[in-house]
Amino acid sequence: MNIPSFADTQTQLYDDENGFLLFVTAKNPARCGTPAWFAEHREALREALDHYGALYFRGFEVDTRGFEGLIDSFAGDPLPYLGGVSPRTQVYSTVYTSTDAPPSLPIVQHHELAYHNYTPRYICFYCDTPASGSGGTPVTDARKIGRMLEAYAPDVMDKLERMGALFVRNYNEANFKSWSKTWHTTDRGELEDILRSSKIDWEWITEDWLRTKKLVPAVTRDPISGARVLFACINLWHREFIKKMNASVNIHLPDDPAMQPYASFFGDGTPIPEDFIDYMHKLHAEHMVVIPWKKKEFMLVNNLLSTHGRQTYLPPRKIVVTLREKLFMNNPIFSQPNAGGLQQSL
Repeated sequence: MNIPSFADTQTQLYDDENGFLLFVTAKNPARCGTPAWFAEHREALREALDHYGALYFRGFEVDTRGFEGLIDSFAGDPLPYLGGVSPRTQVYSTVYTSTDAPPSLPIVQHHELAYHNYTPRYICFYCDTPASGSGGTPVTDARKIGRMLEAYAPDVMDKLERMGALFVRNYNEANFKSWSKTWHTTDRGELEDILRSSKIDWEWITEDWLRTKKLVPAVTRDPISGARVLFACINLWHREFIKKMNASVNIHLPDDPAMQPYASFFGDGTPIPEDFIDYMHKLHAEHMVVIPWKKKEFMLVNNLLSTHGRQTYLPPRKIVVTLREKLFMNNPIFSQPNAGGLQQSL
């Protein structure tokens, strides 16, 4: 595929060797920063995003509300941030803060809502206020990482594709985010209806302690090459990251694994090898792409082909996000799990 060109812009590949991340610079900011321009180039932009994994836009003169209008022209079907791990604030309409996690916490690379009943196809970031220092939003080519994980541990990738991944969440005193904030309700009956419709198993361990379990596909495939992509964010739910997350908000992490707020397993409930998780972290650290944010710049990410995270930063910083095009996890693009004897007591 030749590098695409769009009217009144200049385009270049950030990673020419691997064909990852297309950089788009506006030559005519007033025209490019309009819903009309995005509507005109909608199909070409979507094709590029589905090929390169991420598009980064510079010189498009648009504020946060104008940004939402551009994205409406590019991709409809906005998703509410329901059931997610990260603390977020709704800015307005379909736009949220990217995360309200403390600045001292580096957020590991992950696919958005990969532990849920559905996931967004596209994640759209906008820089309202760049950080005083650091604060980038790293992206990584998940296809490249998948090839390396395949070479490192094909047996683990086989098991994840066959069984899927099991995510266990404990809403207890060790969890910084309550079930009411996570699911936007204080009514237990309504909560259980939401969990039931999302195909999430739950049990009340005590009056105030809810435990949920969700089995999801762990692997999807690059539609172009057919290569396996590890879609599950098992590293985000790993104890070492949870330990850092809890420390950042001064919440003690219990020694008992059964009380850990977040945990990930193979689909049958057995542990995922520690060295595999460690290698995931190593690969992401070595191959992530970080473009320092500047005010009014924005980035569109294909959630199936790219992971994203967040660097630590010096305030102030305001990056907002809108999630687009809901994909349910039973979609054929995901390798459906066959967990067999799923352990109901972990």
